[in-house]
Amino acid sequence: MRSYLHTFLIIFVASTLTFYLSSYTNPVFSASLFGLIFGVLFRKYAGRAYCGCFIGMSSSLVMRSLYLIFLASMAATILWFLFRRVKGYGGKLGFIAFLSILLVMLPSISKFEISIVRDFELDLLLIALAVLTSLIALKITYFLRKILKESFKESESVIASALTGLTFGFIPFFIPEFLILSEVAHASSFAGMSSLNLIEKGFVKLALITTLVYVFAFPLFPGFGGKLGTIAFISVILYFILSNLSEASL
Repeated sequence: MRSYLHTFLIIFVASTLTFYLSSYTNPVFSASLFGLIFGVLFRKYAGRAYCGCFIGMSSSLVMRSLYLIFLASMAATILWFLFRRVKGYGGKLGFIAFLSILLVMLPSISKFEISIVRDFELDLLLIALAVLTSLIALKITYFLRKILKESFKESESVIASALTGLTFGFIPFFIPEFLILSEVAHASSFAGMSSLNLIEKGFVKLALITTLVYVFAFPLFPGFGGKLGTIAFISVILYFILSNLSEASL
């Protein structure tokens, strides 16, 4: 019971801090900053805190009150323990956050637009830039994890992803149009939290898959925290399936 209480408190605090800072900065920067802080100072609970950060990435139109954040944190706590045996797949923490928000919002989901019209032109240049951004973010996350592996055994993946997200989340302060690419980078950093031996031979393939999933998922569930993690989670699973199929055909 104490473990559940500790997990809830960490998720709730991280989600609340991220949510309020996001209103002054942007969700990628805010979640990455607190992910880094928790990853360095509270290594044992870094994963739980990062999950909370993703709840806090929600729009104020979705998480309209502290009470809803409280409920989503409770749901995430339960899901955390249900998913604890699922390991090695990046994006799991964001997927838990997304499911938690979805569960909380179900009673009033009919009041929300779960799909929006794209407000930007989707062209080949943008897709190419997104793939390149994804590839860079994946490689940065991977190499940071290799560097941090010995010093931060319990939180190296969280710190690596947070540092990557913080870097790309800082750019929109000066170039607002970069926000979409910063989201692609953040999702890719979550994919980069997968088992190292799973991703180290397929950076380009995983970057392509993550970008394509992002493109298709972008209009869905606007303002829902954890969506980028869910994109990463789906991308890693697809990458794993395709890799196994490729090996089986050889």
